[in-house]
Amino acid sequence: MTPGGRPDLVVVGEIYRLIWPFGIEAELERIAEHKDELTAEVTMRTSRPPSPGLLHSARFNLMSTQARRTLSQSLRERDPDLDWAALVEQMCFLVRERYRNGEPPIDLREALPAEPRRWLVEPFVENEGATVLFADGGTGKSLAALAIAVTVASGCSVLGHLYGEPAPTLYLDWETSRDTMQERLDAIAAGAHIRERPEIYYRRMTASLVESAANVRRDIAKLGIAFVVIDSLGAARAGEPESADMTIRLFNAARSLGVPWLGVDHVTKSTGNDSARPFGSTYTHNLARLTWSMDKSQDEGEDSLILSLTNRKRNNGRLFSPQGYRLTFTTTDDRLTSVEFRHQDLTQTALAGRVPLKQRILAELRGGPLEQPALAERLGADPVQVRARVNELAKAEKVVRLDDHRVALLTQRTN
Repeated sequence: MTPGGRPDLVVVGEIYRLIWPFGIEAELERIAEHKDELTAEVTMRTSRPPSPGLLHSARFNLMSTQARRTLSQSLRERDPDLDWAALVEQMCFLVRERYRNGEPPIDLREALPAEPRRWLVEPFVENEGATVLFADGGTGKSLAALAIAVTVASGCSVLGHLYGEPAPTLYLDWETSRDTMQERLDAIAAGAHIRERPEIYYRRMTASLVESAANVRRDIAKLGIAFVVIDSLGAARAGEPESADMTIRLFNAARSLGVPWLGVDHVTKSTGNDSARPFGSTYTHNLARLTWSMDKSQDEGEDSLILSLTNRKRNNGRLFSPQGYRLTFTTTDDRLTSVEFRHQDLTQTALAGRVPLKQRILAELRGGPLEQPALAERLGADPVQVRARVNELAKAEKVVRLDDHRVALLTQRTN
C-alpha cells in the first residue's frame, strides 16, 4: 500500500481541509460536540486514476474507533492501494487537535504590522464584530441595510461613510425576493446618481445560517466579498428567538464568514421601536459590537419619510448621537424608481424625542435666547430636566445665562 505521509491542513473559518500529496483530499465542516462525541460532516475526494471524484460524504464521529474502522473499510473497497486506516487516523487526530487548540496564542506586546482600521462604514459597521439593526416591521430596515451595502460596494456615502476602497458585498435574504431587492438596489443607485450597478450579490436563503455557512464561505472566497448583510436574524436562526443556544450558534456561524456583517432584526410588538434591544435572546444584544434601533415618521400620502437611527450599544467608545435621514421616493407605475437619502436634523422633525435633550436645547437656542420656562415649554420637556441640562451645557461652555435670565448659545452672547 502507498505510505500515508503527513497531509497539509488548511483551516478556513469552520472548514478543515486535509490534502495528501498523492491525490486524496478530506474536508470536514459543521463540527459539533455532544457529550463524549465530536462529530463532523466529512467529504473525501480523490484525483487518482482510474476513477477520480467523490469517495465519501457523511456525518462522522471522530472519537469512535468503530466509525474509523468502518470508514477505512469502505474507502479500501474504492481504492485498495492506500493505507486507509492510517489516513483516517491521521485525519481524526489532526482535526481533533486543531479544533481543541484553536488559533495559536499571540503576544500582544508585539507591534501590529499595520495600524488596524476601526471602521468599514462609519458609524454603522466596524471592520471586526457584528452590527445589529433592529426595528418594528415596516420601518425600512431592509432598505437601510441595502443602502449600507451600496455604500460599501460603490464608495458613495449613501448611508454612512466607507473607509477604504469599494468592494463586493453579499446580501443573504430569508424574507423577500430577488425582484424586490433588484428594484430597491436600482432605486437607491438612481437616488445617489450612481450610474453603474454596484457589485452586490444576492442569495435567497432557506436553510439556517448554521447549515448554510460553509456554502456562503465559498461564495465569499470566490467572489471576493468584503461585507455581508443577514436579513433577518430571526429567520437565519431557524429556531426560537429566545434560545440562547440557537443565537450563539448563529453568531458563531456569522463570525466564521470572516468579513464584517450586519444583521437585520425585529423588536417585540409590546415595546415597538422604544426597545433598546433586539427581540429574543439577550445574547443578540450581548454578542453584537454595535446595535442600532430605527424609527420612522411619515405622513399619509407623502413621498418622503424621516428615519432616525439610535445607537443602543457600542463596545468601542461612547454612543453616537442619533442619525437622521430624509428619504425621498419616486415611483412609476407602482414601482420604486428612485430613493434619495439625505441627512436630516431630527430636532426639527416629529422624531425630535429620539434626540438627547441637550442637543434639542442647543437646536432650539439657535433661534435666539430664551428663558428656561419658555425653553422647557417649547421642548415639551420637564423644567427640572431642562435646568439640569442647561447647567451641564453652561459648564461645557456651550451656553451662557444672560443678565435678563435668558439662556443663549455662547456665540450669541452680547457685550
